[in-house]
Amino acid sequence: MLAHQKFFWMIAFFLLGVFLASLFSALSSAFWLASLIGGLFVLLLLLFRAKVFAWMAIFILVGAGYFQLDESFYQNRGKLPDEGSAFTAVVVGRRISGKSQRLDLDLGKPYSGKVRIYASLYPDYRYGDRLSVYGDLIAPEGDGSQYYRKERILAISAFPELEKIGEGGGFFLKRWLLALRDMVADSFWENLSPDEAGFMTGITLGKSAELTDEFEEDLRLTGTTHLIALSGYNITIISKYFFSFLLLFLARRRAFIFSILAIGLFVLMTGAEASVVRAGVMGVLILVANQSGRIYSFKNAIAFTALIMTLFNPRILVFDIGFQLSFAALLGIVYLRPAIEGFFSVNPAPGFLAWRDNLLTTVAAQLAVLPILINTFGFVSLVSVLTNVLILTFIPVTMLLGLLIFIASIASKYVSLVFALLAKPFLVYELGVIKGFANFAFGLELDNLPLVFTALFYGALIGFILYNKKRAPSLFV
Repeated sequence: MLAHQKFFWMIAFFLLGVFLASLFSALSSAFWLASLIGGLFVLLLLLFRAKVFAWMAIFILVGAGYFQLDESFYQNRGKLPDEGSAFTAVVVGRRISGKSQRLDLDLGKPYSGKVRIYASLYPDYRYGDRLSVYGDLIAPEGDGSQYYRKERILAISAFPELEKIGEGGGFFLKRWLLALRDMVADSFWENLSPDEAGFMTGITLGKSAELTDEFEEDLRLTGTTHLIALSGYNITIISKYFFSFLLLFLARRRAFIFSILAIGLFVLMTGAEASVVRAGVMGVLILVANQSGRIYSFKNAIAFTALIMTLFNPRILVFDIGFQLSFAALLGIVYLRPAIEGFFSVNPAPGFLAWRDNLLTTVAAQLAVLPILINTFGFVSLVSVLTNVLILTFIPVTMLLGLLIFIASIASKYVSLVFALLAKPFLVYELGVIKGFANFAFGLELDNLPLVFTALFYGALIGFILYNKKRAPSLFV
């Protein structure tokens, strides 16, 4: 077995150990149950004389142990104020939700840990603001507690008394980059209509707070919500444009280094949420593979990305729906798409305006995430494939024009208006498709799928992939 294959299987077994421990996390014996399953798996491999796999399967125990260690650290990591006490904290995260804002706070001394509070929409608080807070903090309980544990939140509070007592907290670079993000968004709002500016902000920065409830519902009905959630797709487009731009002035090696730095800064600028970090890591891996000239192994890259994310937060494997959706969609595009292409003998040409390429990508991604969508949201859009095929071709150009609007706005408002006028036809078309199909959209309302059906569904997809990989191995990476 080659070194890169061993690397993949060690990561896979480690992640399996974390996954098993997460499933049993509500039980005090989670580690021992996961270890028991892992031990039985090792013995089974030894019985079949698969000694190499049996040795690597020990990493199941390592993964379960890592989850338990992280859990112990979480339980003892913070010191909360007493009930009814005032405390100071720094805003380290903020999201607008309806008519309120959700603030994540790092507690100031003598306390420690991260808490989440819900406050009215005004006054407006920003990253790095120092607050004086008076209100009760409640430790999360019940089913929702797993979500807060995944978010590293020790306690929550609804509408406490708040007073801003200072600014300049948090990481200075992130504070500056978030201010730059707001400048980018402002350049869109100054040059485009509200709906156009909101959509442009969403596809370039991943900010959805500016979208109306009606438009967010249109996105849901047409299966296009992913467009305004920064993903590997968005970051890949941005990194390609940036890398190509730098090649005009710099040697390839220097352009490569600056592109990696740019991805890191962009991740920070957009808030460094888990989904953006995942996409950023994948974007860096693609750049590294292109620069080194080595064959880019998606299998190892995906496994390595999952490992990095899991080391930072082991709970995302089971309790982060965004993590599951993004990786399932990525696996669908990488492995299911060529299987579909080979099974139906699809013409490899992308087609007019890349319609065939977009169709295959959308179908593969939708099939890969279907059980997760049903179990999480209970709704599947039946027009999502068509709307994505009609829109995806024009998103890269729209994003490029959005970046040019911002760059031009630094020099001249009139120049930025020229790029805004160029972007308008694309935005009008994209919004028209989404809103038009939303009026006629229909979908399936479904209850949670039984675990057996989910397992059978993914088993069938894996079998379909393996069958077609054997028939046409050249189509697979």
